[in-house]
Amino acid sequence: MAGWWILAGCGAVVLVVGLVSSGAWARGTAERTAERLAAPEVREQVGA
Repeated sequence: MAGWWILAGCGAVVLVVGLVSSGAWARGTAERTAERLAAPEVREQVGA
């Protein structure tokens, strides 16, 4: 019986991590990080 609770807990953790990592907050963080990592010459070419 304890094994089922462990399995259910792991499933819940995966669900929560999936929701957090694909939400609006995560997309905003990814966009800000991409802007910081972009090379200056790439920014000039696209006009950003």
